[in-house]
This record gives sequence, structure tokens and C-alpha cells, in this order.
Amino acid sequence: MKNKVNIVHSLLIVIIILFMGCHNVVKDEVQKSSKSNFGARIVKEAKKYLDIPYQYGGTGNPGFDCSGFVMTVFAKCGVKLPRMVKDQMKYGVKINRGEESPGDLIFFSVKKFGKVGHVGIVTGNGKMIHSNSTGGSVRISKYVGNSYWESHFKTIKRIKE
Repeated sequence: MKNKVNIVHSLLIVIIILFMGCHNVVKDEVQKSSKSNFGARIVKEAKKYLDIPYQYGGTGNPGFDCSGFVMTVFAKCGVKLPRMVKDQMKYGVKINRGEESPGDLIFFSVKKFGKVGHVGIVTGNGKMIHSNSTGGSVRISKYVGNSYWESHFKTIKRIKE
């Protein structure tokens, strides 16, 4: 009888351990799915503004600068970000280069002394959507393999919903 109790007890422990492991896998998959859904929503919203003209200090009508564009896109998706690039860079979780996902913010130093001065939204496949004075409007640009963006890369941040 004591042997049966030990076997049943051992089986219960194995079942509990297996259940807990499955629970964590499901939880991880839900978190990954939630992140990718949020990132996809950010990119979808950002693409609505393609070809809107660049305007220094702009936050919408008639145009955007880079941080005004990011602030507006995230606000439309329910996340309030500050107006300035240097302040936007303080938000979110740092992501290693090569691990970025659509919807992540990518920062560049384009001003003297290496200070952060530009931000874009990762769209995937080494590209970002951003409002750039050089291009004159909101557009999608390749940053991976682009010598200018590669040499000015600062950091990547993931903003949570």
C-alpha cells in the first residue's frame, strides 16, 4: 500500500511539473504574440503617414520631424511618448542590434559630438520608417548595409504597450 502511495505521489509531482512547464511555454508565446501584434500595429499606423512632408518641429499638419512622427504614431496606438528624441530614448527596454522587431525605435547620432538626434521605427528586414529632412518626407529607408545609418547607429529600444 505504501508503494502505491509513493507511485501516485511521484506521478502527481511529474504531472504538476509538466503542467507548469507547459504553462510557461504558453505564457511566453502569448507575450511574444502580444509584442509582435503591437509592433505590427505601430508599423501599420506609421505607414499611413508615408509621403507626409518633413517639417522641423512638426507634429502633424502640415508635416513631421522625426520625433514628432514617432510621438504621433505611438499616441495613435495608445502610448504616450515625450516630444524630443533625447527624451524618447529614455523610454523602453534596450534591445541588442540584430534582435530588433517591427515597432521598435531605432536611434542615431546625427548631431555633433555623437548626441542622439534622429529616431525611426523599425519595419523589419533592416528597414525603418522615419521622417527625414534629407528625404523631405516620411519614408521607408534601409538602415542595415547603409553606410550613413550604420556609422551613426546609437541604440534600439522596445516600447511596451
